[in-house]
Amino acid sequence: MKQLSFPSYLISLLLLGLLSLAPTSLTAQAPSSSRSAAGQKASSDDFTTTMAVMGSVLSNVRNFFVDTVDLTTLYDGALTYMLQQLDPYTVYFNEEETKAFEESTTGLYGGIGAILRQHQDSVVIIGSLMQGKAADKAGLRPADVIWRINGKDFSHTKVIDVRNELRGEPGTPITLVVRRPGYAKDSLTVTFNRERIDLSPVSYAELLDGRVGLISLNTFSTSTCQEFLKAYDRLQKEAGGKLSGLILDLRDNGGGLMEQAIQLVNLFIPKGQPVVSLKGRYPQQSNSYKTTKEPLDTKIPLVVLINEGSASASEIVAGALQDYDRAVIVGRKSFGKGLVQGTLELPDGGLLKLTTARYYIPSGRSIQKLSYNHRGGAEQVNATDSLGTPYTTTGGRTVYAAGGIMPDIVCPSDSIPSLLGTLLFDSLTYDFVTDYLLTHKAPERSTLRSFDLGDEAYAAYQKKVIESGFTFKSIADELVKKVEEALKGEQRYDEVSDEFAAFQKSLRADTTRLMKTYEGFIRDYLNMEILSRCYYDEGRLEYYMSRDKVAQRAVSLLGDPTTYHQLLKGK
Repeated sequence: MKQLSFPSYLISLLLLGLLSLAPTSLTAQAPSSSRSAAGQKASSDDFTTTMAVMGSVLSNVRNFFVDTVDLTTLYDGALTYMLQQLDPYTVYFNEEETKAFEESTTGLYGGIGAILRQHQDSVVIIGSLMQGKAADKAGLRPADVIWRINGKDFSHTKVIDVRNELRGEPGTPITLVVRRPGYAKDSLTVTFNRERIDLSPVSYAELLDGRVGLISLNTFSTSTCQEFLKAYDRLQKEAGGKLSGLILDLRDNGGGLMEQAIQLVNLFIPKGQPVVSLKGRYPQQSNSYKTTKEPLDTKIPLVVLINEGSASASEIVAGALQDYDRAVIVGRKSFGKGLVQGTLELPDGGLLKLTTARYYIPSGRSIQKLSYNHRGGAEQVNATDSLGTPYTTTGGRTVYAAGGIMPDIVCPSDSIPSLLGTLLFDSLTYDFVTDYLLTHKAPERSTLRSFDLGDEAYAAYQKKVIESGFTFKSIADELVKKVEEALKGEQRYDEVSDEFAAFQKSLRADTTRLMKTYEGFIRDYLNMEILSRCYYDEGRLEYYMSRDKVAQRAVSLLGDPTTYHQLLKGK
């Protein structure tokens, strides 16, 4: 990785959510010389007293508490609670959690390449497979029940236990005994080797409407720009070297390495332009970052898709391209995370992920949504003004510090209604798809965009749901229960019991009616689940993108150069 022009006590791994600090970086927290000696002494005395009290409490608990105490569990919990008083992003990771955290930032681990799912009756199943990885090549399938691993019984356990057993050094052998739906025998034994699993940050890349390219990024890991360029080159070749426009899909991309965000912005704006600046408590924690290379393309029409799940590094990319009038932003307002975290190694092998700075995009705006009071609470930034402070882009457009990146074109949510979440992610829905594939042939590869499970199959699914006694639960149901408890606590419930019961009945979700009302959503979900079993994530995403109204809006915009350029000029 290219070394950034950062102070020597900081290593070059930069994240929004992981600004990595070397252990010696504790010196960066030291007070500046401008602080008074008296203030430094008071702070030192407070720290010494606090540490002495904490040590004394821990010692007395260990020596005199009535029962034996697991000190590791105790201080894990104490550290977690203490850091929760700062903000949600300052976190302590123990040694095991540190490994998982590092995997999430590199996208690399040793394992079998399967996504596990906790199923009913405390069994763990293979929820989905990564195409071409070890489990897929060994012949394992979605819905296989994990029964034994290397001779150990895992017939009734938790996902985390199975996951830990499956992971290991690449090249090491593993033997699984699985139970497969529809398989004639009780179990199936499969032996193969673990391998290095490299999670690609590019979840989808395809030509839409002829020569418009779409590249969807799910994270900013160490290989994001490299994989983006591979996808871009492939789309250029498929378009005969003449892409007419590019859609960068950052929806539900929670961020990652800031260095990668800067490099991605650099692909589309000239060398030497500011991208992001950091401002910490002390001058040593502040810095500014510019593009350092010649760009890939400063002319290709560009649209960036965002939503409420786009955070951190995603917001740097979208915000910087918006500030330079280089891209039209389409979708819904982003999450609003303008804080930078750093990691410090701890003596127990764990990590402290600590908020060290705020970041600002080129126009000077911060998009941090919440202001934390360091007592465990938070308040909305710009609570009295939904847009916040106005700023100006390089072309003179007005943009706002709106607690997130506000799109140039706002598209309403077209996601699955929350009321359906419990149904679609329930085991009965997963099992229905499993049974469907036992009695139906896999769809042809050429029919992915037009596939539909059919009226008969949907009717069977609806019948399965109704006969199971499934009931929808909503936030309103929980709130009504709390009101009922409050009325009973105040001994007022008897006065309104009849009216209240009628009100509850009117709110109660009717399963048959809801399945009819939301049939389109439910069928789309079932179709995508079926296709993902047959053609992995590629099948699901190809089906989804062909119906994605936000992506279609972006394609339409890129096909209308006049409107596109008017938006960038603020007209």
